[in-house]
Amino acid sequence: LNVLEAAPCSVAIFIDRGETEGRRSVLMTSTWNNVAVLFIGGKDDAEALALCMRMAEKPDLNVTMIHFRHKSSLHDEDYSDMSEYNLISDFKSHAANKGKVHYVEEIVRDGVETTQAISSLGDAYDLVLVGRDHDLESSVLYGLTDWSECPELGVIGDMLTSPDFHFSALVVHQQQGDALDLDDSYKLPALEHQK
Repeated sequence: LNVLEAAPCSVAIFIDRGETEGRRSVLMTSTWNNVAVLFIGGKDDAEALALCMRMAEKPDLNVTMIHFRHKSSLHDEDYSDMSEYNLISDFKSHAANKGKVHYVEEIVRDGVETTQAISSLGDAYDLVLVGRDHDLESSVLYGLTDWSECPELGVIGDMLTSPDFHFSALVVHQQQGDALDLDDSYKLPALEHQK
């Protein structure tokens, strides 16, 4: 926990499912093809999304952003943070080219539906990224904080340690000194799109 709080840069905790699931560790293979980032909102998720986009520069790697939104906030004007809105819009523009970058929106009412949506990922991904910290008052997480056992992983990261999940996970924590400047000039890395 001290590393998370005192590191001079962003930190990630890696949950490697490879050896325990009869597969090679994701760190030991260069053949993983499908990566997802779970996006609920906040600086840690923004950092995870930016990292995922850098990974998308790797040939033959498919990247999917799964954006969890509450059913009552489906309009663009509902974003309280315009820098987050711009970041998501930039990702969507990459996804619109139908290449190796994909955008999926999950409309949920509470933490139960969020859990069901994450559980439905099954074996579709080799690696899933998620931010550590989220707004715990978010309707998307309602009811999940009561079950969290590992605060160093955050609510969703803690959920991903369950043996029910077969993919490896990377829980990203952005340090204040290393914070992404998500003003209007921030852009995701340019990608070559495959047709």
